[in-house]
Amino acid sequence: CGSICMCKVCAKIVTEKRRSELKQGTGTWKNTGGHLYFISLTSRHNSNTHFRTMKEGQSKAQDYFFSGRTAEKLFDELGKVGHIVSNETTYSPANGHHPHKHILIFSDKKLNADELSELELKLALHWQHCCELSGIELPDLEHGLDLRDGTYADQYISKWGIEEEMTKSQQKAGKNGSYTPWDLLELSIEDKPLSNGKLPSKLFQEYALVFKGTRLLSWSRGLKKLLNVLQKTDEELINETDKNSFVVIDVSTLTFALIKKNKVRHLYLDWVLADIKTYGLDNMAKIDYKDNYTNSVVKRNINILLLKELE
Repeated sequence: CGSICMCKVCAKIVTEKRRSELKQGTGTWKNTGGHLYFISLTSRHNSNTHFRTMKEGQSKAQDYFFSGRTAEKLFDELGKVGHIVSNETTYSPANGHHPHKHILIFSDKKLNADELSELELKLALHWQHCCELSGIELPDLEHGLDLRDGTYADQYISKWGIEEEMTKSQQKAGKNGSYTPWDLLELSIEDKPLSNGKLPSKLFQEYALVFKGTRLLSWSRGLKKLLNVLQKTDEELINETDKNSFVVIDVSTLTFALIKKNKVRHLYLDWVLADIKTYGLDNMAKIDYKDNYTNSVVKRNINILLLKELE
């Protein structure tokens, strides 16, 4: 479907390929003698802060952050040639939704620890002013902005998108009692209230509506061309993957209706995997669940759902 905010399947495909682009671009830059710096941006919030208002305010603050004379001067000190912005969010029962931004800076200057520390304070004050202009709560100087060197940037690139956001989502709980959107999606299967009484399903729906259409990774103008990274849309990346896919099993209209009504999409995939182990992957597309394969896990469970419906 190409919706990387709402569909974990598409998100896994796109974010892994974006990570490859990221590694290619940063590798090219470092091979030419360039340097990387890493900036984190956030704003003050609590459990009563309106999610959409905060996210939209941060987007406006980001525009201010990169524009104007102050920004030009500060980023000249940092040696910025280009940048990449990653939009991320987590949720904690104590403090609510936490949208934040990570920025990779491609620089032609090597700064020492003292220079970075001095520049971090200047950028933090600048970010506070940008938040004020955007009408969102001002962060304090300690937590609003963080500036790191290329070592931390390399660690971030290696994990972005696929490791933390995708492959570790089965752990459910994020760091310090927080949850990623995919944690909330998985928890919504049982949909037990969190410690603050909120339902994971409703929290994921809120995230999906607020982040719909958001580019989770944005390159500054001309940077991909400079680093010889191909410019492809999320849809193009999905289509490339679709060309290499194949049909495992056809799902009838009746079966899909039963799956939806009983909210067992996740279980249906487990049933299919069980049948693959029994009959083999190559035979799955040939199975006629109406007449044959009496030991089929899919057939047995769909029949149970059908009888439940008839009753």
